[in-house]
Amino acid sequence: YEFEESNDFVELLLTEEEITKILPTLLKEPSILVAIEMDEKDQRAKREYFAYFIVGKIKYQFPIVTFGLALADFMEDQLTSTALCFIADASGGGGSQMLATLAEDSKAGVAIVKEPLWLPWIAWIASKRIIANAKLERIIFGLARLDAWNVRENVG
Repeated sequence: YEFEESNDFVELLLTEEEITKILPTLLKEPSILVAIEMDEKDQRAKREYFAYFIVGKIKYQFPIVTFGLALADFMEDQLTSTALCFIADASGGGGSQMLATLAEDSKAGVAIVKEPLWLPWIAWIASKRIIANAKLERIIFGLARLDAWNVRENVG
């Protein structure tokens, strides 16, 4: 992923310590995951996939495994009363759309996250068996909880 050409600084955080320090910022400011992919400019011997985030006005790049596992650990302590439901939909989105409409119309105080941007990337990574399933489960947990955190004002 290439951020738009500008004078904005892209902060590359590689270690668990660096990532853990920045995680509270993800909850305080609007954050958007814009891509999960290899950094073709990465010259390190260890090639890995990165998560690219925009947080407020700052652009971040994190190794997806290190970031995802740290995020999962961090989010375990943040949301205790949120129920998450994933819907696998083989109807081209029709079933998911119908369920979302019913939930919204019911005024039951639910927030709907439709087609999170990270899901196709994680599905592709899972299909290629690039990251171990146990780690992928934790990464998905963290990303789903972050999505839930971002829509928590819409519930109630």
